[in-house]
Amino acid sequence: MANHLKTVYNGNLLSDPAQTARQPPHSTSATSITSINTTSFQITSPTSVFSISIETIQDVIGRIPNNKAPGVDHLRGEMLKPLTTPLASFLHKLFHLCWIASYTPLEWRLAQVTPIHKRGSPNEPEYCLHDLLHESSPPLDIAQGGFRPACSSHDQVLCLQELCRQHKLTHRWKAPTLAFLDIRSAYDTVNRDIIWNILRHTTPTPLLLLVQNLFNNVMIEVIIDNAISHRFSPITGVLQGSILSPFLYSIYINSLPSLLRNGRSIQNSNDQTTSQDDDFQPTIEQQQPQQDQHNHTIPISQINCLLYADDIALVGTAAEITDLLILCEEYSYEVGFRWNPLKCVINAASAETSMYVLSSIGLNPSGLPHLLSTQLYSQFIRPKLEYGLAITTLTTTNIKLLEQSQNKCIRMIFGAHKNSETKVMRHITNLPSMHERTNILQAKYVYREQLLPEDTLIKLLKNQFLQQPSTSHWNKLCQSSIWQLIQQHTAAPLPTDLKSAIRQHKNNNLSSKRAALSGSKTLAAYRTTLGIDPIMWLPMTRKERSRCIRWRIGWLPGGKPKTCMTCLSSQFTKQHSIHCLQMHKRLKMHITKTDDPLSYILNRLPKSKPSSASRIQRLKVLWPVVCTILAKLDAHQHPTSTQQQYQDENPGQALLTWIDPPPPPPELPRYET
Repeated sequence: MANHLKTVYNGNLLSDPAQTARQPPHSTSATSITSINTTSFQITSPTSVFSISIETIQDVIGRIPNNKAPGVDHLRGEMLKPLTTPLASFLHKLFHLCWIASYTPLEWRLAQVTPIHKRGSPNEPEYCLHDLLHESSPPLDIAQGGFRPACSSHDQVLCLQELCRQHKLTHRWKAPTLAFLDIRSAYDTVNRDIIWNILRHTTPTPLLLLVQNLFNNVMIEVIIDNAISHRFSPITGVLQGSILSPFLYSIYINSLPSLLRNGRSIQNSNDQTTSQDDDFQPTIEQQQPQQDQHNHTIPISQINCLLYADDIALVGTAAEITDLLILCEEYSYEVGFRWNPLKCVINAASAETSMYVLSSIGLNPSGLPHLLSTQLYSQFIRPKLEYGLAITTLTTTNIKLLEQSQNKCIRMIFGAHKNSETKVMRHITNLPSMHERTNILQAKYVYREQLLPEDTLIKLLKNQFLQQPSTSHWNKLCQSSIWQLIQQHTAAPLPTDLKSAIRQHKNNNLSSKRAALSGSKTLAAYRTTLGIDPIMWLPMTRKERSRCIRWRIGWLPGGKPKTCMTCLSSQFTKQHSIHCLQMHKRLKMHITKTDDPLSYILNRLPKSKPSSASRIQRLKVLWPVVCTILAKLDAHQHPTSTQQQYQDENPGQALLTWIDPPPPPPELPRYET
């Protein structure tokens, strides 16, 4: 394993083979884009630029998570936190010494690699350098969306969609050609000298030398089955577990968008720079035009690529894409990485396939509880259906397919047949429909746009969105019913306004479903408020909960009507069961109060542990009767089964013990010997 990793980091992809040999710290070579003129580094007044305060160190120590594997120093966060005050003072002096000397202890630069990679210890000093490096680094290109604050993949997808629409407007509605590229082993093949060349113009010298020491002088060892391999030093790459690596990688690839916008060959640029003086700028830096120093001045029509981490999307005509691919090829050879053709297509497992897998391990009616199963579905399965809905305008056909997929998953949880109605199942578990969920996600996404930094591409495109209200995809997202509800009250909504609008939207949908002429007869008998039905979580036996749920859904009694076992003259339907089992009389309820006394009682089950003595007493009287009636219904549903299994000596005892626990036993007298 160590020998394999050594070949990964050996720098064999660098354009100059001589660079595979480690250069001295003060090399004066400046003949290629990957060299660095370190002779310009002069430490004049290191104390004036050292800005790591004791308070910063204390804050970093306080944010160390617990229960994490230690590094080579065998120190855990639980050991450091009790010593925050004295330790911060000592570390401040140590960091200052490292700053002045541009050198760090070997343990800080030693990477331990296991077959399943674990992040390094969170108390590494680079956490204190993270904000400083961000503040003193050049701005990232506006086409970059990965590793930036408050930027997500959805933003880049929406921007790509708008760029495609703009392309169609300017090319007589001819769809653009798209090319999606992926960098192979992106972190492992980074030529760090390019990063140092870019940072040296804006970053304080002590800070840059310190970061160089953390990355250039790294040692790697592999641990397998408690056996440690020999150590080696990587020629290329940034560490996978370092908090600084994502930002350093963004700087490394930052010149590619500018190069593609200019459309100039790297080789031609190299030829133009051979006659320049010694104090030259690296070729990759020269690809950035003057206007790129201010991202907001870049015309939208010139943006022909989008980056998200190591994924790159190219936009243009067929001829333009050919030229862009040639430039990307030249760029990869120049800076020392290779493209990965195997990742041009992303294959995502379907939600239904994942649901079948979980169903086989307990996500089914006879396995985990229904409430836990629906929560697992919400956390692990539904996100597969939801991904991308926040930026997608769906057609009626799309919504129907999404609803069918969710309904299929819900039926698997409750053990329903393929044509069962799922409105009540979603209502008692507080699961929104996919149409509701789409409106919620779109409203949250539009609201989130107000919080994005001004240097993001979506902010640049927003002005153009407003100029084309009829065709802009962004303005279509703003037509979300929830967002329109918010805009009716305020133009600058707060988070509370968003939550209130979402809840109002859900209540409106519930009211419309209850008032519908078809498919809502069962739903109309249940709670008018949102939330998880108490029958899903209140203490009761498995049989009692199953009977409550089946009565709610309409399965008890259900199926093909059978002859009533009591009167032997009528079919045992729901209405007949209410009359035949004398539910109104047994539940002490007048017949004019409600047509469904059992649902009336279930609707009034407590949402929390009751404290009123009268309410506790009422539940102690009615709940055993409810459980007895449900057991009788279950017995009528299965007339050929052994009827003794439907009899319980203490019906509803679990709930009664919860609302009115017995007093603790008296303490035994203590006898002194």
